[in-house]
Amino acid sequence: MNEAGRPSLLKLQRGLKELEGEIEKDWRESAVGAADLKENAAVVLFAVAICSLLTVAVLFLFLRSLVEQKKMMDLRREEISRARKEIVEVVAHDLRNPLSLIRMSLIRMSLIRMSLEVLSDPENDEDNGEVLGIAQRGVKQAFELIGLILDHARLETGGLIIQRHPCDLKEFLNEQSVLFTGLCAEKKIKLEIDCSTLRDMIPCDRVRISQVLSNLIGNAVKFSPKESRIIVSAETLDDGHVVVSVRDHGRGIPAEAKQRIFDRYWQTGKGEYSGIGLGLAISKGIVEAHGGRIWVEDADGAGSLFYFSMPSGES
Repeated sequence: MNEAGRPSLLKLQRGLKELEGEIEKDWRESAVGAADLKENAAVVLFAVAICSLLTVAVLFLFLRSLVEQKKMMDLRREEISRARKEIVEVVAHDLRNPLSLIRMSLIRMSLIRMSLEVLSDPENDEDNGEVLGIAQRGVKQAFELIGLILDHARLETGGLIIQRHPCDLKEFLNEQSVLFTGLCAEKKIKLEIDCSTLRDMIPCDRVRISQVLSNLIGNAVKFSPKESRIIVSAETLDDGHVVVSVRDHGRGIPAEAKQRIFDRYWQTGKGEYSGIGLGLAISKGIVEAHGGRIWVEDADGAGSLFYFSMPSGES
């Protein structure tokens, strides 16, 4: 190789070395940048994890606080319910004692009146008999009201006891209808019983179901026009339930009232249906304690249809 070409070769070698150095420098700088990036990413992920844990911890503490507050509210509600029940029982007991004395005195006066009937003035005797009758009805209504209040308190505390025994429902319905003979006669209402499809005996608490029937039939008589009909029906369904219905031919129940008519704390006010009171709420509790349900529908034409169902005991 001549002397003229040697400098060019050396210059080329130096250029290659410089390029090689720059490449190595860039590689080192990129390696340091990647390491920094990895370190920063790790820091960010760690911070996110810490924030997530703190969020979960705060939510856990908040939920636990809500659960504890609910437990305290439930305990407080139970205490209030028990206290209310105790007050009601005390008041009912204190009312029953003087009412019992009044009732016994009225019975005794009635017996004395009957024994002296021949000696007394017929006109005065008639007046006395009317007064005694009014007083006896008042005492009877007071006892019924006390019973309603006590039953309402038992429903609130879950203390309504149901004692089931085999019952011939057809015979039972006929017995109940006799109790309303006088009320129906006053308004010339015809009370009909239809149990043609009823089968066998059913297990139920006769006393409690009597309350339900008395309430439904009593309301039907109260809100039915004169010279109308009330039909009490019962049938055994294929699903093993017995359905009892009470139909009247009155003016029916408003739609807004139907939605809440069985609520415990609903009051009907001073309108046409102001006399319904606690009876339907208690009837609902009794029926549900038997494993059934109670509801109301519009009757075809006019009036209302109240239903309640119970398991018949058939397999």
